Amino acid sequence: MLLLDYQNVLIQSVLTERFSGAPPVNIDQTVSDFDGVTFHISTPETKSKILVSIQVRCYNELLKYGAQQILEREYGPYVVAPEAGYNFSVQVDLESLPDDKGAARMVLYQCTS
Repeated sequence: MLLLDYQNVLIQSVLTERFSGAPPVNIDQTVSDFDGVTFHISTPETKSKILVSIQVRCYNELLKYGAQQILEREYGPYVVAPEAGYNFSVQVDLESLPDDKGAARMVLYQCTS
């Protein structure tokens, strides 16, 4: 039996490093997951604003079942217009992370789940 983590380890690693106070850097990584989902992690505007985009083959079908409302409920203030070629995007401004470490960890958890 093969057990897979529910979060993408590469994405979690990149975001954990950035959220832990490491100096901002340019990011432009495309990651394909085991189930045909493609992620793009980038800093298109500035090094302190990380954009995480996702492309799912069956996204239009998921929309029929309320996926957009669920994503907006879960990611709320981080939701931005989808990056070209992707279905859904969130953006986190490292300069606006909560001072509370627990709250910052929650942002990280939301972005990697």
